[in-house]
Amino acid sequence: MRASIHAIVLALLLGLAAASHAKEGSVILSKGSRVRIHVLALGPAGRDPLLERRSIETVVGTFAGLLHDTLAVDREGDAARVGIPLGSVASLETSLGRRSRTGRGVQIGLLAGTVAGVVTGLVVCANGNCETSGIGDATAIVTSALGLGGAVAGAGIGAGVGAMVKTERWAHVSLLDVRWGSGALD
Repeated sequence: MRASIHAIVLALLLGLAAASHAKEGSVILSKGSRVRIHVLALGPAGRDPLLERRSIETVVGTFAGLLHDTLAVDREGDAARVGIPLGSVASLETSLGRRSRTGRGVQIGLLAGTVAGVVTGLVVCANGNCETSGIGDATAIVTSALGLGGAVAGAGIGAGVGAMVKTERWAHVSLLDVRWGSGALD
């Protein structure tokens, strides 16, 4: 009985390790994948080729294929197909998709709204203005109520703004380990 429990635990651990390795392993790059490529570009620096300046140009577009040692990419914006020699690629990334920043917006809005509400409560109750109401510690009640109201309003506004902000996540693609989903160009 004990041996079977150990076997099950071992199998689960090996399964998790295999899943983790597969997740971190080679990225399949196939036609139609959105890619971001950082390309080393040589610029003139006088007559001596050893003193040429190196700069990096970023190309974003759709992967069209691989021909010999050249990546073909349909560049975003003008849809021109460009060929990029593998030797000039500083880094290659593929898009994991876009996501909204709603959660981050809620966090920022909640914090900002709470601070604004508490500060407003303290300003309103300054000089004893809240103590004449007949309630014992009215300053704390007013400040807490305005802080809570500000938190709710801030979280709502932050969620709305965060939902409109989209960011793209990128995964590094190793030029050595990549498994190309397609070779020749159309």
